[in-house]
Amino acid sequence: MIAKTFFLPLIAVILSFVGGFFIANALNKGEMDKLRKENERLSKTVEENSKREAATTLSDEEIRAKIQRADDSPGDLAFNRDLGMALYRYGAMRQDVDLIKESARLLERVNAADPKDYEVLVSLGNAEFDIANFAKENERFVKARSIYSKAIAIKQNDAVVRTDIALTYFLEQPPKITEAINEFDRALSIDPKNERALQYLIQSYWLKGDIGSAGKALERLKQVNTSNPAIPELNSLLTRTPPQQ
Repeated sequence: MIAKTFFLPLIAVILSFVGGFFIANALNKGEMDKLRKENERLSKTVEENSKREAATTLSDEEIRAKIQRADDSPGDLAFNRDLGMALYRYGAMRQDVDLIKESARLLERVNAADPKDYEVLVSLGNAEFDIANFAKENERFVKARSIYSKAIAIKQNDAVVRTDIALTYFLEQPPKITEAINEFDRALSIDPKNERALQYLIQSYWLKGDIGSAGKALERLKQVNTSNPAIPELNSLLTRTPPQQ
């Protein structure tokens, strides 16, 4: 799944962490296995980035032509699927809401024909999430959450999607902090080293006014990765008075 880029409107401390990994000085066998898997993932990412860079050479007319081809052939689910997912990645990269909405429209068409396609569900959820965030369409967070929930029904142990569900609660206006905390906890029960979930869990506890729990979550983050770039800002955050809910 492509890492979504989004900006948090809720707190002045902006965290743009979309993954990454670090290598310890001493690696045991389990860590070596993880490193090999990460290298494979990064290789795929490089290949995908190359494809996306090539896509930037497409003119608006060429993109519209491809969308028209999909609309002229709604039964060609493979083409609609591939184009919908590619448009999402390209639109997200450019933060182009119109393109992301087009991708969502195509992916909805594919999902209607094949509601069990997990990758389509996640991409569609991502599209709705980004539309909500970029275009400030708050109701789209609710829609994204509904779609993610359908994906989770198929693959319950996806910590990334669980984290995204939590973020729909966190970013919704007004935020639903208790629900967000519950979902971040679920994501962390699957992947205790999920730094992204930990970062937002800390912020959620702070917003709730539970500084003690926020501090404990921050200690967990430090144990997972002492070099996490969010730590200084989060340390500073916990010295401030949270806003009244």
